[in-house]
Parts: sequence; structure tokens; C-alpha cells
Amino acid sequence: MDTHKRERFEILDQLLQKGQLVTRQLHKMTNGELNKRGLAKVSLRVIQKDLKEMKERLHAPINYEGRFRYYTEDFTLFHEKMSDKERELISEVLRTLGQFDGLKDFEWIQNYMIGLHAEERKPILSFTSTAELKGTKWLPRLFDVISNKQVINVSYRPFGGKTKEYILHPYLLKEYNGRWYLIGAIDRDNFIINFAIDRIKDFCIKDKIPYRDYSNGDINQRFTDLVGVTLHENSKLEQIIIWVDDNTFNYVDTKHITRFQTTKKGIEERNLRNQYPQLEGGRFIELYTYVCELNGEPEDKYKNYELVRELSSYAGGLLVLTPKYLQNQIFEKITAFKERYSKIRT
Repeated sequence: MDTHKRERFEILDQLLQKGQLVTRQLHKMTNGELNKRGLAKVSLRVIQKDLKEMKERLHAPINYEGRFRYYTEDFTLFHEKMSDKERELISEVLRTLGQFDGLKDFEWIQNYMIGLHAEERKPILSFTSTAELKGTKWLPRLFDVISNKQVINVSYRPFGGKTKEYILHPYLLKEYNGRWYLIGAIDRDNFIINFAIDRIKDFCIKDKIPYRDYSNGDINQRFTDLVGVTLHENSKLEQIIIWVDDNTFNYVDTKHITRFQTTKKGIEERNLRNQYPQLEGGRFIELYTYVCELNGEPEDKYKNYELVRELSSYAGGLLVLTPKYLQNQIFEKITAFKERYSKIRT
């Protein structure tokens, strides 16, 4: 439908809601409104064709008996126009997709924002853009295959490894710590795996393989109590006790490391202070998360590298007290960190 015809249909739609108008009245009033909008007037014949098309093609409930009107109450061919506040709100929501800026297949976002005149004011919300990160070119295509439930053959090269191919049932695109991951199930054994999309070399659709949905409910729930994106199949929720100093506490208390996070108080806090008298001030916090894969003795447990990195990022402002094997992993990381710095200090 061309722009001029849409304008006419919109005007007629409003007039028919009021009802009881003959064709000549509709013609006169439509031309009057077109003139106000800076558009060319049309003949009576065009209005008659418009009315017929609205009824026959668009199934508008138009009553032709003498005077034209809609015989269905509150009917309209068009949604109500957005208010300025609604336009601003939608524009701001679209701005939350700022991480897709510059991606070719998501240009519709920018086009829609221009249609809303979103360029007339500066953004209120700001998000870190991933447009410069490697691999973001895959986001639109991966978005499509997940939406269409298509199996893909992924060519993937892990850090420090060789390129391998995997038949994958893709479920989710997840962002974590500034990097995008593709989450899916390996076709042969249904093993859930994640691929950093900047390490994907290429992929193609395997139309002949039937798509298999994630069988354990919502795939997003898998990450609810997980720090990072890697969940080993044999993992279970474990308790972590940490101490944070006074400067770090407010940050950790307001921006939880894990969903289940409790600050120790009362007798539990007193017991911990008696157990760790060398820790002055600060607070003790209990966390629950997936720490690692349970495989034999504690020394043999596979690390959750993302959790270790997160807890290490607070440096001396956060100390892991239990479990000991996690404390040891972080101690080793910090010790290696110190040794490297000692080599370059003069």
C-alpha cells in the first residue's frame, strides 16, 4: 500500500467510526484532511474504490445502507497513534539493543528508531557496545537458526586447540563478561556445550537432521545459580564462605555474586570471628553456586574458571574461607600473579 492510499484509509477509518456519512461527505472531508497534511486531493471515484477495497479486501465492517459507517463498535483498521511519551519509551527500549549497533542484519532497529524520530534527543540509557568484538557477525544468523529450530554444523576452534566440527542443536545466545556464547546440545549424545562465538570459524544448516528441543524446561534456568557459562554435568550447588573488607562489602552486598547470598549475623558471625581472629572488621558472606565438577578427591575437581576469576577480581578485598580446595585454587592464581609482577618490578 502506497503512502497516499494509507493516509486516505486512515482518514476514512476515523470518519467511519463516527458514522452516518454519505459518499460525498466522505469525499469532501477526506480531501480536507489530505489538504491539511499537504497531500493531493482525490476524486469521488477514488473514495468509492477505497471504500470497496476496505470492505472486500481488508474485511472492514462497513454498512452501505444509505449512509456509511462501521456496524461493529470500536472497530478500527489502525492502532491508535503513539503519544510522544510512548515514542520516547519505545525508542529507549530499542536503545537497550545498542550492543547490536553496526550489525548488518539488525539494521531494522536503527531504521525503526529513525521512524520514531529517536535521533532528536540524546540517549538516556547506555550499554557497552560489542560491535567491535570478534564474532558478532554470527549473531544475526545464529539468532535465526535458533528461532527457526534448525540443526547446524559448527566449525569451532578453541583457544590453543585445533579446529573441530560439531553437529549442534542450538538453544541460546548468552552474553557473559563482554563475550557472546552459543549454547546447544551435541547431536550424538545430547551433551550441553557452549561455544564462544568469536571462535566459530563457520557453520551451515543441516536440514535433514530433525531438531531436538532442550528437554529440561527453560535453558535459561541452567544459568540461574551459575557464575559464568560452563556447567559440568556432575556439578552440584555448594556452599562458599567468604570474607569481604569494609570497602568491598557495600559493592558485593548490592551487586550479588550469586543468587543465594546471605550476610552472616548473630551467633553465626560471632563463631566465624572466633574462627578467624586475624580478620579485622569486614563481613562474612555465604554463597551458593556451582563450584566445579565433582570428580574424586577435592584436589582432582575441575575448576570453574569463571568463578575463580570473579572471586579473584576483588584482590585482597575478598577472601575465600571455604571450601579449602577453592581457596587453594585462588591462592595459586594470586601467587602466580604476584610472581609475574615481581619479574618486571625494578
